[in-house]
Amino acid sequence: MEYTARWIYDRLKVMGFNGSYEIVKRKVRASRPNNIK
Repeated sequence: MEYTARWIYDRLKVMGFNGSYEIVKRKVRASRPNNIK
């Protein structure tokens, strides 16, 4: 199951994460398979 960056970010915020959505989005995109640049 693939999680979206928004889903992960929402859960991290509940746990006290102070980072930005952009940070989470970049990490999620970088970790997806077949992400060739």
